[in-house]
Amino acid sequence: MNNQIFKHLVLGLGFAVLGSAQIVVPPACSSLSTLIQIVDGSTCTLGDGFILKNGSFSSSSTGNEVLPGQINFSASYLAGVISIGLSGPFQTVLGETHTYNIGFLIDPPPEILNGFESDVDWGSTTNALSTQAGTGLLGIDLCAGASFLRTGCPANQRTYSSSPATPRGGATFPPTNIVDVNLFLTLADGGQLNSIFTRTQSTLNAIPEPSVGLVAGALALGLLVRRRR
Repeated sequence: MNNQIFKHLVLGLGFAVLGSAQIVVPPACSSLSTLIQIVDGSTCTLGDGFILKNGSFSSSSTGNEVLPGQINFSASYLAGVISIGLSGPFQTVLGETHTYNIGFLIDPPPEILNGFESDVDWGSTTNALSTQAGTGLLGIDLCAGASFLRTGCPANQRTYSSSPATPRGGATFPPTNIVDVNLFLTLADGGQLNSIFTRTQSTLNAIPEPSVGLVAGALALGLLVRRRR
């Protein structure tokens, strides 16, 4: 067999192998409906190379806890702005304490992300006996520029919190192409949370005032919840 025939055989075999290989394309984030679809290493796409990955969930409770399959999930992308909503039956009764840790990583190609904001609908926070107010606290831990490690954030870390008295909050950081998000939720003695709406700010486009954007996002999440019922 001469060299020319051998080369054609090798090229033909290579194209056959490539043709038979299946290219796995992550689903669009808009096609997902519950948190369980983004945990355990799953990835979804938001458009223009933006992806959401490394979803995580853990919980600890003294009563009936919420599972990731019960948590409604929505994610959208528009002009460099990523909006993510979570909602579910997060509630406790007197004597119960629930803690949840929900994480995800936002990874666009260019360094355009420079802020993060959240709005929480805490719902009712009165326990069944009405003798004391239930408690709720959401800690938001951000690592801008890298993923969280066991030792913490090796880049720009930002931390803030939300409570029934302060449902809105946010943080800014130098422009980056990756933001790792950890949400730490604690509810006790009648504390309740209906939804969490977050928005990652971008340097690409001017963003409306936070109150306008967050209300619009909350309305969109409300429509999603109503549709799921």
